[in-house]
Order: sequence, then structure tokens, then C-alpha cells
Amino acid sequence: MYSVRHPASQGLGPSFPVLVLGVGVFSGLAALGQTIAGFSSFVGITALHMWHRARRASGVVLRVEGAMLLVYPWRGARRASAVALSDLHDVRLDTKTIHKEQRDTRAGVYAFAGRAGSMPVDVSRIILVLAEDVDPIELTPDYAAYSETVEQIARMKTFLRSCGWLPRDEREAPASE
Repeated sequence: MYSVRHPASQGLGPSFPVLVLGVGVFSGLAALGQTIAGFSSFVGITALHMWHRARRASGVVLRVEGAMLLVYPWRGARRASAVALSDLHDVRLDTKTIHKEQRDTRAGVYAFAGRAGSMPVDVSRIILVLAEDVDPIELTPDYAAYSETVEQIARMKTFLRSCGWLPRDEREAPASE
């Protein structure tokens, strides 16, 4: 079994603003002599935030049973798709370039220009390539940072190879007579 998670949903710990809120509530109630209530509020706020972020987690779980690759959603029991390993031709990146806006936030420059231009950034997602006449299967609908998906695809190919899969171009050609 191998799991592919969207990089934006991997950090399930509390973020800085939630910690500040929790510490603020704790400090305020502790100043009033309600230390236990303050600590309970801090723990409750942190737990609620972690539960909410875990609910938003996206991605897929890959499982190989026999000669079949089963793709499940990250937080679901129902199978999204099933593919025979022999029908899986390749695992590739679907990459596109987006332009991220950069702002120059220096005080003097910001008053006049405000923008410094845009910077091209590659984003990608992992797809399963089947036969030529079949649409590829997108493992996640969202694009993520190119560096993150390159690491994920390397681990995924290692997992699939350990289950006996080879990309189509590495398979032996049938012997012709």
C-alpha cells in the first residue's frame, strides 16, 4: 500500500495563528485565576484546528492486490478506480507553468509601484497513463509544487516496481518468428 497526499494537506499540526489564539485565551483566563479553564480552552482550540485540517486532507491510497492496482480516495473506503498492472503503461507528471505575482513591499517603492512583476513557477500532478485511446487517470485534481511531485512520483514508481510492474517501454517485446 502506498499513499499519495497533496502537499498542502500534509502538515496537520496547529498553525501559528491558532497557537497565538490558544496562548492568548490561556493567558487571559490564567490572569483571571482560571488556569484550568484557560488550559482546557487552549487544548480545545488546538484539537479543533487539527481536526478541521485533517478533514481537508486530500490525496489517494494505492494498493496492489494480485495483478490489479486499486486507487482509493485518501479518506474513503470506496475504490475510485482499478487498473490491471499490465494495462498501466506509465506514471507521469502533468506539468504546467504558472506565474506567481511578486510584490515589492519596501515602504518607498510600495507607494509608487507596488508590483515587481511575475515569476514563472512549475506546478504538476501525477497521472497514470493507460492505453492511447483511454484518458489518463489523474491521482489528484490539484496541482502541487513540481519538486514535491517529483519526489512523490519517484517513491510511487519504486512501490509499483516492487510489486512487479514495469513501464511499457521497459517490458520485453514479444519474440517474433
